[in-house]
Amino acid sequence: MKPSTASHTATPAGNAAPRLARSVFAYIAAVVAASAIFVVWFCVRNAFTDAAYHINVSAKFQLGLALVFLVVNGFLPALILMALPWAMLVAWLNFLKCTFWPHFSLLAAVLLALLACATTSLAPEPLFIETQTFTQAYVTAIARQGPCFFVAGAGFGLVYWMAVRRREKPPRGGATRQECPTSI
Repeated sequence: MKPSTASHTATPAGNAAPRLARSVFAYIAAVVAASAIFVVWFCVRNAFTDAAYHINVSAKFQLGLALVFLVVNGFLPALILMALPWAMLVAWLNFLKCTFWPHFSLLAAVLLALLACATTSLAPEPLFIETQTFTQAYVTAIARQGPCFFVAGAGFGLVYWMAVRRREKPPRGGATRQECPTSI
């Protein structure tokens, strides 16, 4: 009697668990990278501001303050809220066969900047700051922290792509990468 080979064939459903684990690992690595970019940006910006006003603050204090702002000011909540929209964007990019790193970086930068500005405008504000509407706070967040959020989002997308897509083999036929269709 011939043994069945049905259990030995690789099906797309059989590869779902390793793919999901790789995607979760890539998302966590991208969150760590984006958080590191935010903390470095915050510390460098404050160091230049402190030097301009002749304020002497230790590096430990700057790092601690950056970590507090990472959690309280809305950046880390934005990264957590970004999980579902990011999964939908990755599925859409896979559907369109857009697997080159600029697509991931640009979409992550835009998505993270929009969500981070929204969560920052919803974050609690000190008592000495006058009360603002959501729109005013959103515009202020874009002006003050938009470039940082955009750069951190681009880093997020690049790290995610490096962790998930970089090791995939190109399709047969000599193509080195797949491009998005010119018309959507």
